Amino acid sequence: MSLTSLIDDRSSPLAQWMDSTFDRRAISDLVSEVNDHLGEQSILLYVEHGEYALVGTAFDYLFRWQFGPLEKAVALNGALVLALKGWKLAVPIVRHVLKVGNRANDYPHDQAVAAVILSWFEAVFRSPRMPHELLAARDFATGQDAVTYLRQQIKPDVVNDLLLLKSSIPHVWQGQSMTAHHLNPTFAGSMDVGGADADWIFDGTLYDCKVSKVQRPFSRREVLQVLGYTLLDYDDTYHIHSVGWYYARQQARLTYPLDDLLDCLHVAQPLAALRREVRKLLRGG
Repeated sequence: MSLTSLIDDRSSPLAQWMDSTFDRRAISDLVSEVNDHLGEQSILLYVEHGEYALVGTAFDYLFRWQFGPLEKAVALNGALVLALKGWKLAVPIVRHVLKVGNRANDYPHDQAVAAVILSWFEAVFRSPRMPHELLAARDFATGQDAVTYLRQQIKPDVVNDLLLLKSSIPHVWQGQSMTAHHLNPTFAGSMDVGGADADWIFDGTLYDCKVSKVQRPFSRREVLQVLGYTLLDYDDTYHIHSVGWYYARQQARLTYPLDDLLDCLHVAQPLAALRREVRKLLRGG
């Protein structure tokens, strides 16, 4: 099961451990405080289009492309799943689309289109759902024809929405040092929860990116998710000292020093001890 699935399953050992470790009332107070802030922000939305989950995944690709070509992508994992099911062109298609996105920084529209296609393949890996666009694309004899078809299935409003979100990045992230960055980082404990990967880490701050059009989108789940990623870094590979959330539509970025957040949640144990407990819990000894 994934990290978020374990957090959502109140009967899971991890969820029960988090309940006993992190003060629920303190989390509730933090959620209210953050939502009060987010609720004051205007929401970026090109037009109502109904493809919000897709845009959220695609925006992650657009954001990571700000740092140069991507050498890996979860979309490739989805393509491998499809290849094992008989679609031999899936991996070459994703590699081609990834190359297009890698060299298209000066062509925002083409990069947004590439991000959407990669998001469809990523969905195959992240969930049992098969996007209908990929189902139809499997019938084409060549990868080029399949890619042409996939491009034609993308709604113009989805692309325009992505470009609007992308245009807000410089304003939101000004002043943030990004010299030491890790995109889609995995952790020593990732395989203990189904291969969990976070969004990105900048100079010791672990961020979770959300692209929600809800006015007050912050929840207990978001708090526990970033804490979960941090705790899975059993050997402190990334030297995480702060956690944060980036709400792209609200044009808001919030960060908390990890020590302050743990104090806020009334946690007396040091981070290293918490990591040892989680490791023992997930590995059974």
